[in-house]
Amino acid sequence: MNKRKQTKKAYTINKKVFYVFLILLLMVIYIIGKSVFKDTKNKTSDVNSIKIKNTDIVNDNSNKVPSPPVSKFNYAQTLKNKVVDVQVDNKVVYDSRPYIIQCAAFKSKKQAEQLKAKIQSITQNVSIKQTTSKTTSTIWYKVLIGPYKGRRLAQNDAHLLSRNKIRGCLMIAQ
Repeated sequence: MNKRKQTKKAYTINKKVFYVFLILLLMVIYIIGKSVFKDTKNKTSDVNSIKIKNTDIVNDNSNKVPSPPVSKFNYAQTLKNKVVDVQVDNKVVYDSRPYIIQCAAFKSKKQAEQLKAKIQSITQNVSIKQTTSKTTSTIWYKVLIGPYKGRRLAQNDAHLLSRNKIRGCLMIAQ
């Protein structure tokens, strides 16, 4: 019971401080607002007087048009008359070696078939190649994609695979 009474008392003290602070804040906002609006009324009268003075000046010089400024530089004329000869080689170097992508190697054919089905939904040239290890004589099932005519084509499909969360694929030049 004593704890409740103490918290209520602390709450009422905080509430009183809050109301005093709120009243002071409103008074400050009112005073600042009054001074701001008072200054804007004076500024608008100055603007009107300036407009009147400007119209008098404009009416006096309405027939005269200022001449364009004279440029110190002649870049515009130089660039108009400039001719640039560019020699272009028609030779474009491509990596013409065939590439394949190896995504995985499994000991069971079932796992290789599952990955092949998943990859075929993304790209088409998927195959499984059965190989035997030279050292242990075990059979491995490699999941291969390709062949591709160049490195760039292989990279495109490798990026496609990584965007579809199939990572760890290797590009192999043949």
